[in-house]
Amino acid sequence: MSIRSTCLYLANLLVVAAFGCSPHKPGKDSEALLLTAYTTAGSKVYRIGADGKDRKELFKSTDGVNYIFVSGNSTRGPLVVVKREHKNGIPEDQINLCELESDRCQPIAETEHGYKGYGVLSPDNRQVVFSMSPPEPYGRHRLWVFELETRKTQQLTKDTPADSQSWDSYPLWRPDGKEIAFIRATRDASGGKIATSLQHIPASGGEPTPLLSTNEPIAGYCYSPDGSRLAAFTSRGLDLIDLSSGDRTTLLAWGSIPDRMFRASGMVWFPLRNTIAFALHNDKTNEFELWSVPADGKPASVLYKQPAVQITISSSLSS
Repeated sequence: MSIRSTCLYLANLLVVAAFGCSPHKPGKDSEALLLTAYTTAGSKVYRIGADGKDRKELFKSTDGVNYIFVSGNSTRGPLVVVKREHKNGIPEDQINLCELESDRCQPIAETEHGYKGYGVLSPDNRQVVFSMSPPEPYGRHRLWVFELETRKTQQLTKDTPADSQSWDSYPLWRPDGKEIAFIRATRDASGGKIATSLQHIPASGGEPTPLLSTNEPIAGYCYSPDGSRLAAFTSRGLDLIDLSSGDRTTLLAWGSIPDRMFRASGMVWFPLRNTIAFALHNDKTNEFELWSVPADGKPASVLYKQPAVQITISSSLSS
């Protein structure tokens, strides 16, 4: 498995992913994740228990409308839903705040037209971070923050001459809500090679800085529930990284999972079970697999399989 090939795949997708770790009610059975599956027939969004059981369909595509990404802190509370509608053959992305119990959805991001990426609700349910690329130049996603109470939108990461060949993806709230991490991908001057780095920025605004001292490429990541560690896919495999000391442990080496690839699929760290869930593509069977591995190093297991063009998971949530 090549970390470079993974980064190239992310660049070709020109999408952003977002995954969070959120407050929960007591009880392991309440822990679940949101899974968005894209197939040739359309897209569906499911709630799936942390053990891979109790799959429940929440949304499904209709004529001209596909679900790009869904996130939230609880299915009893608001969910951030990104939909793509085709109007007169032109795709238009909408970010909505939806309530499952009332079946109500309303747009939340009052911004200029552009290609909006995945939106992620803050731990306190007061803000949404999302990415958006202007129509021209397409693909230069930057991060924005939307305040639910005031309905004000603030651009968080901005274009500079030095960043003209970069885009920002994978926004993720730190569990305390004070910072937002993201992956910045940068294309070299020749337009060929792409380098990625994990950055973080205060939620109130400021300048982004590297989150890891090594500044190594990261394909996907998730905070631990207390925010002290990261689970991240690196060139080694799935690593646990202590953010204060830099110490790391490889939970799952690429060599132990042949024919698998991480394809911008998302990661979730369940606080009560202390397990990390993620989706991998099995190149041999052409299926996506939902995996779970205990953070204490016990063996990993496959919870769920599905043929799909792409699967994305998000949000450690309570039912």
